[in-house]
Amino acid sequence: MEFDYIIVGAGFSGGVLAEQLAGRRGAKVLIVEKRRHIGGLPSIYLI
Repeated sequence: MEFDYIIVGAGFSGGVLAEQLAGRRGAKVLIVEKRRHIGGLPSIYLI
């Protein structure tokens, strides 16, 4: 797999950045995060 951007230790702000890059520029973004969820919302899980 190839990605245009890799965001490590994303947290909430990294998730927003990834969404902006993917949505506006059509970039493929990989988020590497230690936690199982971001932004304090347990309903939003990372795979």
